[in-house]
Amino acid sequence: MIASRPPDDCKRLHLLTATDHLTIAAMYGSAGAGGVMMTLGADRVLAREGVVLNPHYKGMGGLYGSEYWTYSLPKRIGLDLAEQLTEQCLPISVHEAKGIGLIDDIVIQDDLGNGSFGRFQDQIIRIAEKLAHSDSFEVLLNEKRASREADEKIKPLEQYRREELTEMSRNFWGEDRSYHLARSAFVRKQPRPSHLKCNVALEKACGNEQCDDARRMLTNHCALASLGWSERWPAIN
Repeated sequence: MIASRPPDDCKRLHLLTATDHLTIAAMYGSAGAGGVMMTLGADRVLAREGVVLNPHYKGMGGLYGSEYWTYSLPKRIGLDLAEQLTEQCLPISVHEAKGIGLIDDIVIQDDLGNGSFGRFQDQIIRIAEKLAHSDSFEVLLNEKRASREADEKIKPLEQYRREELTEMSRNFWGEDRSYHLARSAFVRKQPRPSHLKCNVALEKACGNEQCDDARRMLTNHCALASLGWSERWPAIN
């Protein structure tokens, strides 16, 4: 029997390996977990003014996450910030996201087009057309090819995928039931179990001067975090 990739997995991989063109991901609404991480496979990441991003998975009972995030997130913002975002489980604004390099730009909607989403869509098309006709297009494309080839030699994308899915397998079928408790509470719109709250994770994982402020903000967030992923994978320059 020949195993095949799920369709969504193929799309994520194509974003990362599409070296014959440049790609743009644009977030019209607020996004979290894989909704944020999947966009990081694109060459340009945009988000509408006012949306909120939650670039972490562990709020769902310690869920590890996939979408090749262990490659794309540190590549964009570095290992230290990647660990901070995924362990602390805090929301960030688009301005904070742009400031740390998680996204490239903020889309402030204009008055052209029909309807709010229609105007946003039209703006993204204009941005894409401008990029496609820019003098730097070929330079950017060549830089992308060189970067992808260099990264693949350091560590193949397939290895990132295997490691992420190994961790996810532990979430789904391991002895720790935290993910299943959090998922059940989420789909039934029930209060989350108290031992899954982010402040518990921060006590163990945060360890910096922002911990007190972060804990005060976490009344409605939950997580079960554990350290160590950043120590297992080499940095990508």
